[in-house]
Amino acid sequence: MFCAGVLIGLLSPMLGLSKFDSSSAGPLMVEFAGGSLRASFNGIPVIRGSLLQVFTPNGLGGYSSNADPPRVSRQDLAGGRYLLTARFGQKSEGRFRAVERIEVDPAGVITMRLEAVWSGKRPVYAEWAAAMIWAYPLWDADWQAALPEGARAAGTIAEIPQPNPPLGQILAQGFRDLEVHARPFQLAIRPGMDFPEVLLLDGRSNTAPWAQGDRLFWLGSIRTPLEPGVTITRTLTLSFVPGVAAPPQAAPLRAEATLHRLPPPSVPPGPPVLIPQPKRVQFGGEPFRVEGAIPVTVLGRDGRLARAAREVLGRVPGARFTNGLWKGRGILIASASDLVGHPRLHKLVNDRGWIPPNRAE
Repeated sequence: MFCAGVLIGLLSPMLGLSKFDSSSAGPLMVEFAGGSLRASFNGIPVIRGSLLQVFTPNGLGGYSSNADPPRVSRQDLAGGRYLLTARFGQKSEGRFRAVERIEVDPAGVITMRLEAVWSGKRPVYAEWAAAMIWAYPLWDADWQAALPEGARAAGTIAEIPQPNPPLGQILAQGFRDLEVHARPFQLAIRPGMDFPEVLLLDGRSNTAPWAQGDRLFWLGSIRTPLEPGVTITRTLTLSFVPGVAAPPQAAPLRAEATLHRLPPPSVPPGPPVLIPQPKRVQFGGEPFRVEGAIPVTVLGRDGRLARAAREVLGRVPGARFTNGLWKGRGILIASASDLVGHPRLHKLVNDRGWIPPNRAE
């Protein structure tokens, strides 16, 4: 049992750990990204990574999930819950195998179970960061822990960590329950009876690669013995409920609308009004009614014609703009200069008495 910089002692039963009820908690989202765990609660990041490593007594590495990320699968369960299964050690040549099963209740509960086995010739140690908890929401948070033999520990997480060893300050180790009362949320951590070496480490002053570039707390273990051929099991449960400064929950959006039947569209008498007014325009006889799918072909390289066509006809439901040569049906938009290279189209226009402009105007 070890705690640093905190109050340790037998506290009054009146200060016992409160019961957590996550039935009213907000949405919890958990996933594996880049080979490590990520989680958010009510839109606030709470877990920013995880790590599983194996090393020899003299510190030589045997496996790291950073170099050999797990293979992760997801299974949906009843009631909106889901199960993430991460399989470690794919490239360890059979020396190390581990399976982590993470059951998520979106109401606010994460249950982790790790099974690991080492098949080398000599004993090694495992280092498991089950959750790297983001430090910023924990500023000025009060915490309390139930330790073995009825002892209690309590403290406050300062905004600036106290000077401590390079490893970091161990807030509590070997605890049975630990609660953190932060303003955005409250967190309850409950290890299983198979996890006696569990600890919560303030890694904000840690110089290791996992602590660089962010402010994190390490939840897990740093030296779990692994005997050759012996499978170990570690379980851990994290429960979240909203705190006093939790983000407000948006009310469900509801809208009501009344449908009104409109009269069928009609064509006003006389020629249409063109805005802006062209320099020259020639109208035909009967109105041209657009019904169904009407292909619209814009001929030539003058981009102004295409823009004008889309501006005028773009709102017509049946208009379908096409590229290439006009196929004799639908709407053709072109200038006289565009028809020079198309004798058949030029003859068709002249036979019908159309006088196209020499350029886009």
